[in-house]
Amino acid sequence: MPGITITKTKARRGSDTQRKLVVFDQGNIIYTVDTKRVFVGTGTTLGGISIAAKVHPLLTNYYNLSEINAQIGDLVNVNNLFYQLTATDYSDITSWANVGTKIDTTIFTYDALNTLTISNSALSAVHLDPNTVFNGLKIESGVLQVDYNTKSLELSANKLNVKSGGIGAADINATALSGGLIGGYNGISSSTITLDTNDQYFKYYGNKLSLNLNNQWIGDGLNITAGVDPLSTLSINVDDLSVELNASKQLSLTEYASASGSPEWSKMYVDKNGRIFNHQSSIYDTLTGNSTTNSNNSLSAIFNGVPSHTLTGSPSSIQLTNFTATDSSGATVSLSSAGWITFEGNTTSRTGESIGRFAIPIFAY
Repeated sequence: MPGITITKTKARRGSDTQRKLVVFDQGNIIYTVDTKRVFVGTGTTLGGISIAAKVHPLLTNYYNLSEINAQIGDLVNVNNLFYQLTATDYSDITSWANVGTKIDTTIFTYDALNTLTISNSALSAVHLDPNTVFNGLKIESGVLQVDYNTKSLELSANKLNVKSGGIGAADINATALSGGLIGGYNGISSSTITLDTNDQYFKYYGNKLSLNLNNQWIGDGLNITAGVDPLSTLSINVDDLSVELNASKQLSLTEYASASGSPEWSKMYVDKNGRIFNHQSSIYDTLTGNSTTNSNNSLSAIFNGVPSHTLTGSPSSIQLTNFTATDSSGATVSLSSAGWITFEGNTTSRTGESIGRFAIPIFAY
């Protein structure tokens, strides 16, 4: 049986400081007893080169990197960021490079805890998939916008408003109307929204709701006078022969005849309701005393006045008989004959007898 030979190979050992002072032959294995790292000689490089990168324990301070005895290629996590030594001098902070995920700094950033986050106002509509934008939103000209009906809505001061006159009957569901309103869209067609009125009592005139005055709902004693719609007038129905509305809109009995301009002593004819339906002057005539008949009678000279006697005197061609009298205050007045005034007697007495005419002498003063 062949013999078995056991060979023990040991790497060259020493401190890391000693390693850095020696150029090791190519292939020599070197182990540093203080840093516990393994190197291999190249024949040209002081200290050889590290044969494996090391991940160092987590650091919380970036500047503590300069205190790590590291070799090129070593990695260290500092507050969630990975740094790698890229030059031999680990104490030079600039020898450490951030080897974390490369980010678009216009969109992403690291916060105070080095947590990757989205920068404020970094995202815009260009980062959105248009196929994921719906339900009232749209992307137009690279801007996320509300997709609205421009017929009835508008943007004013960057706020969505109902356009003036923009909502019509087709935009309002008929089932949403109540309280006397009808119209809107019924699922098939649309119609103007109006009041649901009873045409027997209401009507529209000039797009305004008016009472439909008609005799069907006007009771006794009332009447409708037709006018320019809607100015029909509701008034009291009166019999113009007996009752009337005067110019002051007051209800009064109709006069059959007016006594205006008649002598004070007029005979009035009234019906059973007290309405004057005729009148007749009770003064029949005036008489003059200028008559030759019974000229020898002394009275013919006394009552010789004329009906046209005035305050300025009688006609100069007629000589009147004058008298003097004393009035109630004791003053003397001059009386001149003015003839007679006669009263009509075309009536009957209480006993039913006819009353004739009679005359009373009159004087002017």
